Amino acid sequence: MPAKQLIFDEEARRALERGANIVANAVTWLLTKNGVPLPSPKTA
Repeated sequence: MPAKQLIFDEEARRALERGANIVANAVTWLLTKNGVPLPSPKTA
């Protein structure tokens, strides 16, 4: 059975990215509000 392949247009990719960013921001907010220190992002 071949693997399934999903193909999205640019608008769908942007919507998916927005949703992922919303979830990531909510998790970050919740963790920092509860006193869990988050590692700072590494800059190159």
